[in-house]
Amino acid sequence: MMSRWNIKQQSSRGSTLIIALVFLLVLTIAGITAMRFSSMSENMAGNSQSRNYVFQQVASEINLNLNAFTKQSEMQPLLSAQHAAAELSDEDKKVLPDTARKPIDVDRRLDKYITDKNKLRYLSEGLCSSGSSVEEFVCIAYELDVTATLDNGATSQQVQGFVVERLK
Repeated sequence: MMSRWNIKQQSSRGSTLIIALVFLLVLTIAGITAMRFSSMSENMAGNSQSRNYVFQQVASEINLNLNAFTKQSEMQPLLSAQHAAAELSDEDKKVLPDTARKPIDVDRRLDKYITDKNKLRYLSEGLCSSGSSVEEFVCIAYELDVTATLDNGATSQQVQGFVVERLK
């Protein structure tokens, strides 16, 4: 009986090593998977931060331009946009929407990530419908298009319409 016991004990020693190696392999695979999920979450958080940053840069750029257009000395781009729109024929004005009118470049940049020049487009002109002195003012509608791109590819483009009231 003693010899049977020794044979079983010797064969079980090798199987313990194999089971330990398989268990180690499973733990290694689980660790690698956890690392991949962790790095993917980090990339997603970084991309979200970049997207929010570039969105805020474009919003700031739009505010910078709109504030500048309220000053009498900074109205030249608005007049240039009107002249660029006047180049369209009357037939094109009837067929094309206002947003198809030719934009002009406004080279006022707050940040280096504003990749393209800001585009200013004249839309329309008409009587203002607010206030008691309706016939004394003309309302001119414009839109400002701003795009920003970061080095990692995060991009934001925003278009803001605005109206300027002017005496006739």
